Amino acid sequence: MVSVCEKAGVLFMAGHIMHFMDGVRAARDLIADGEIGRVLVARGARTGWVDDDGSVPGWKRRRETSGGHLFHHIHELDVIQLVMGRAERVTMIGGNLAHPDVAADEDDVLLASLEFPGGAVGTMQWGSAFRVPEHYVEFLGTTGSVRIDLQAVGVEVRTADGVRRLNLHRSAEEDAERLAEYEASRSGGGVDYGNPHMRPPRWLIGIMERELEYLHGLLRGEREVDPVLAGLTDGSAARDSIATAHALTLSLAEDRKVSVAELA
Repeated sequence: MVSVCEKAGVLFMAGHIMHFMDGVRAARDLIADGEIGRVLVARGARTGWVDDDGSVPGWKRRRETSGGHLFHHIHELDVIQLVMGRAERVTMIGGNLAHPDVAADEDDVLLASLEFPGGAVGTMQWGSAFRVPEHYVEFLGTTGSVRIDLQAVGVEVRTADGVRRLNLHRSAEEDAERLAEYEASRSGGGVDYGNPHMRPPRWLIGIMERELEYLHGLLRGEREVDPVLAGLTDGSAARDSIATAHALTLSLAEDRKVSVAELA
């Protein structure tokens, strides 16, 4: 998440594209409206398996250039804190368990716990040492739950009234396109690294276009800041994500629970 511009008192941070997914916005809104009661637990995972093919690893698989899975796959943490607020205390365990002898030096297993204001808690997993891939963000409340599933692709809302499903992206066609990509992925999709020579899929182009449209509208004075997206334009969402990720990294390195306020 890097600053792309600062103009007229607006600081806009790139890398928050999940905020512009229809399903993520719908999930955030219905949770804010109390549809699943008080949120007790937040869970997230972005895991899969990566084989070593003997080639020189790209920048994302080198800790010195990417920070490892926790930082270049930070989107799910960003969304959890969009709903829950910034974590207060965190712990993390893990290491490079499955790929210790390859040129890539990022940790391939990261297991985190988070404590939020008001007593709610969360768990998150990242890594490329998981033979059963998962990619989701889930919120469990006193009267229901919301699961943002980026692998099965869709949003599932469970309440006493039953189960209903929402699109994750702009249309069922875009959701189907993403689902096909995950089914074809060797890693399960959650830890794919992308290819700069390939054109992005429609679902990714769509949310990038929305992000840029929103930014350009602000810069041209054609729209007001959306209160839900205020953290993107004042920089707080990026700062909170990085502070929590930094605290998790410190927890792993120093084998202790870390207060995020130490680093914010």
